[in-house]
Amino acid sequence: MSRTPGKMCRSTKRPRQLPVGEKRLYQWYSDWKILQFTCEHCGWAGKGEKAFPDEGGVLECPRCDRGVAYVQFPSLRDTEQAAAAGNEEAIQDLPKKREWIRRTEERMNRFESNHLHSLDQLPELDGESLEFTWDIAVHVGDEKEDYQIIRVGEREVWRELAFWDNILRFNEIKALLKQKYGPRFKSLTPTDGSLDFLTGDHYYKLQTLSWT
Repeated sequence: MSRTPGKMCRSTKRPRQLPVGEKRLYQWYSDWKILQFTCEHCGWAGKGEKAFPDEGGVLECPRCDRGVAYVQFPSLRDTEQAAAAGNEEAIQDLPKKREWIRRTEERMNRFESNHLHSLDQLPELDGESLEFTWDIAVHVGDEKEDYQIIRVGEREVWRELAFWDNILRFNEIKALLKQKYGPRFKSLTPTDGSLDFLTGDHYYKLQTLSWT
């Protein structure tokens, strides 16, 4: 299961967070896509459909990534109600949303049944200094799945389903590696190719991450 396609900003600076009440909140199935917005930071002006809501619902300026408004992502109930009211977008979205929920639940069940949670799952390794890498493999196999892969040198130590924007999981696995290998653990370093998945395309989040 791959990420939802969208703008890849790869921003290295944390966008300013909007204080509550400073920007208007729009329901997803409203008219925000055809409304005109102006960015107070860089002066960009355009319709909402040209901007992009981040994972927190901040509608980001396509030029500088600062917020111009909030949007409320729809729940299944929101989509059902909008579809029942005749909203064409919701009518089209409803079967896709139900399928997405089904696939997400199935994927989470597979993750729970096969994810790193015990030191016994990690192999015994030789060497006095173990430097691990955190890598990603996308669209693998017939199911086009995404996997995060832990390696030491060329050896694959662990592989499990990958999730978008998942620094929390990075820290969980790093803690297990430290417990398993003790002082021989030196670092867990993400590869360049894994950074989009790890940070959700927001590279400023790397400022909060420690390899060691």
